[in-house]
Amino acid sequence: MASGIVDSLLSGLKKGILTYDPIKREEVLVVGGVFCFEGDNPMQAEAASIIGGNGTHACRSCMVSSAIKSSEDLARYLNLGDPRSWQRSVDLIKTLIDKTETQSFGQIKKLYSESGVKDTICSIFVEKLFAKPEGGRTGEIADIKSNLPDKYYNPLIRLEEYNGFRDTPVEVLHTVLLGTAKWLLRSTFGEMSPLMKHNVTLRLDGVSFIKIPIKITGKYLIQHYRSFVGKEIKAITQLAPFIFIGILPHHWVKAWQLMAEMTAMIYQV
Repeated sequence: MASGIVDSLLSGLKKGILTYDPIKREEVLVVGGVFCFEGDNPMQAEAASIIGGNGTHACRSCMVSSAIKSSEDLARYLNLGDPRSWQRSVDLIKTLIDKTETQSFGQIKKLYSESGVKDTICSIFVEKLFAKPEGGRTGEIADIKSNLPDKYYNPLIRLEEYNGFRDTPVEVLHTVLLGTAKWLLRSTFGEMSPLMKHNVTLRLDGVSFIKIPIKITGKYLIQHYRSFVGKEIKAITQLAPFIFIGILPHHWVKAWQLMAEMTAMIYQV
């Protein structure tokens, strides 16, 4: 499907799209490009030809590694890594089928892991090539390149103005609310004593929800915090610094203050 959409976009860029302007009351020629590609995190990883959340180098912006074995590794993980280059990734993807002649499948998989680059379509061709006898891959590679010159990799690569790392914005719901905020919420209640939970219940029941779009009772919070959806976590994130202060240790309250500030800034944009 994506290949057909890209074909239409390229045709529109080259020839323009004839349409009717009701204000001018005449036909006009519209020419436009791709500014960004929206989707959830797995879809964005596919659009950027990245290995995805389970990979060691899963970030679309930089080469930070999620392999954390020491405090130094953690410090590096919490800072930006070397920036990714879209052109270098595209060049790598286009040479992957050639590498099946000289490298083993294990080496290709290691390349995926070390670079973080894994094109969904190209990987299918790579797996099919490795399913063939070693001596029979050369002719198959030549056939792919001659018959499918731009079809054995991510079709979005054919859009000259598209940059898979720059034009795939972060999907906030799963990255923040159902990601970092959800796990902070679970960790917080995992550290609470029964008395702390009782005090949180009383404090939340005394909060005014006039400016909060959803009302959450203290009893509901204690019983269902593990299964909260985005809108509930969003509400608790804004209330947490006020209901946890004086009940939880300072470092937990500080973590919730920072989370509340971050989510407020994200959703004000």
